[in-house]
Amino acid sequence: MLTVTVVPTSLDLTDLTTAQRELKLSQADLEGAAALITEASAIVASWCGRQHDTGHEFAAQTVEQIEEDACGDSILLDRDINPAITSVVEDGVTLTPDTDFRRDGSRLQRRSGGRRTAWCAAEVVITYTTGYTLLAGLPREIERATKIVLQQLFASRTRESQVRSESVDGVVAVTYFGERESVPQEAQDLLKPFRRVFV
Repeated sequence: MLTVTVVPTSLDLTDLTTAQRELKLSQADLEGAAALITEASAIVASWCGRQHDTGHEFAAQTVEQIEEDACGDSILLDRDINPAITSVVEDGVTLTPDTDFRRDGSRLQRRSGGRRTAWCAAEVVITYTTGYTLLAGLPREIERATKIVLQQLFASRTRESQVRSESVDGVVAVTYFGERESVPQEAQDLLKPFRRVFV
């Protein structure tokens, strides 16, 4: 079970000033732009498999992860972007970093007597920070992809879908795809390193 204990102050993966400058937005475009930035950010996070009811994983936050009947070689952290462990409490006892546990990427390993050992506890409570400080710590690829999606949202504001093909005298049928929900290939290429694929 995971609970966000300190929520992000913002979920926007770019800002209005940057968007206005780089996308060359007109004054008319600025109306409702903040909402579109939030929408573009959510689309990017969703495509990466990192969107949740409480927001997305890219924004810095503090979480509490509770593992019940923790038995095994390691505990997998639910949030794997820049995790920094604050505390680990095993059955009511606070563990010491490096001596009692060590983080290896997004896995938490139990240690005893200078060696790795298995977890065996009724409950392990892990408190840690995760995500990026927006926007200073956000990788440029994520912000760039967000601006690509944002540009698409601006272009599609006056239509609900985009023509994929047109009919010519009944030979070719007209087909559409939902432009507001799609992520352009250029943005997908930028986001691939940050995508979490569930199997």
